[in-house]
Amino acid sequence: MTTENEGTMTELRLIAAEIDRLVWAVSHTVRDQRETLAVASTLPASTFGPIINLLPFRDQMTDAFVRRRYIYRPETVNTDFITSLGETGLFTRAGDRLVPTDSLAPLVDEVNAAIDTACRDFWTAHTELALSISQTAGLVLENATDRDGLVLAAQGLDEAQDPLHRCWQRLTALRLVRNEAHVAAWQSFDLSAADVEFLTAARAGATPGTSADLSGEMNRRGLVADALVTEAGSALREQIEDATDDGVAAAFDGIDRTVLWGQLRNLPPRN
Repeated sequence: MTTENEGTMTELRLIAAEIDRLVWAVSHTVRDQRETLAVASTLPASTFGPIINLLPFRDQMTDAFVRRRYIYRPETVNTDFITSLGETGLFTRAGDRLVPTDSLAPLVDEVNAAIDTACRDFWTAHTELALSISQTAGLVLENATDRDGLVLAAQGLDEAQDPLHRCWQRLTALRLVRNEAHVAAWQSFDLSAADVEFLTAARAGATPGTSADLSGEMNRRGLVADALVTEAGSALREQIEDATDDGVAAAFDGIDRTVLWGQLRNLPPRN
């Protein structure tokens, strides 16, 4: 990797980290309001949290879509979650589709209003900056390549009327762009979702989960030993990140990444 490419990849990772920070800030604020939202308060927390991310895609949902959106969750957790969507009466099943019912509309309204409020609370004093970021994010999203439908779905969403909510929505879509590139990257190394989650936890300095769910590739290739990530495993995890950067780089062509990173860093709330 050339020095120029290294700089590009570093910028892309820094941008991704700032986007994560901003998207999570709004999402966590909305999740914290579950008990005060009339419809949301009747939902289990395990259902309400994930469904926030799915509500914009409510007309596009299938079992496969939900599992792809939450590809890192254990299969049994996704199965229970999909089942819960029907049990709450928010969706009915039509073949492989999850069809929203009339009961979902009040929840959509509640969540969108909560997002509007959170975005305004965070960014009203920084409206010009947020709108500039939103414009750039929209350009990046337009340049993104579809992967497995999630990016295409994000590109086809009706955008929020509130301009600050729209900024959050576009940043959320950019997280999907990187996520899809990341999935394509680790799949190219013949790893499973559990494998890459194990490697990622170790890379972040956290304690990896159980090694029982890991594929045979991890031991066969010397990526783990005695339930710990080896140097080879750590090196492969960095290769995955490099491949992820390669996968999103084209979407940022023509964008001043240094300026975008600086703008994102200056948008509250800050860690």
